[in-house]
Amino acid sequence: MQMLKRISLEIIVLLCIAAVVWLVFGRHPVPQSEGETVEATPAPVLINTPLIDLALTSPVKVYSGGATTKQQLKLPATVVKDDSKQVIAGTRIDSKDDHPKTVTTVIDADTGESTTYVTTEPLPWIATDTRGGIGLYAGLKNGQQVARLQLRQDMLQIKNLHVGAIASIDQPITGSGQQDYFIGVGAEYRW
Repeated sequence: MQMLKRISLEIIVLLCIAAVVWLVFGRHPVPQSEGETVEATPAPVLINTPLIDLALTSPVKVYSGGATTKQQLKLPATVVKDDSKQVIAGTRIDSKDDHPKTVTTVIDADTGESTTYVTTEPLPWIATDTRGGIGLYAGLKNGQQVARLQLRQDMLQIKNLHVGAIASIDQPITGSGQQDYFIGVGAEYRW
């Protein structure tokens, strides 16, 4: 029995190590780093839509401040230094949900003013989900103090339903209890 518990613990540790290796080296695409500014890709509906020339009847309205404004927006150095590139719109999206957002800036050819719109897109019916987490917790289990190491890995999203795997190890901090573990797969509804 003791041998079986040891083998099970070793399997859990190996799964945790494999998940960490996959998170660090196997995830695609690599998430954008905090503070990193990259050029946005067109919204899917615009990818095959041709661009046309638009004659403006009024000068374009831009935000004043030039390089200082561009630097505060953390734009790339090449943009900050180029006086021919000016800021016509900018928005910040604080997303508290899993919905993708589309940001669109529209220019009025008569006034030269631009307006930026943020559209909350519907959740996908089915999509891969590569988010996960690892945590260390302290608490009570059956009246005994324990430390819990938990690893969660999402794999699939169906609207608000997320399917994934979870593993945890509970280690008693005090008393004579024995180590406990759980490993499994399941679904979670998120709001």
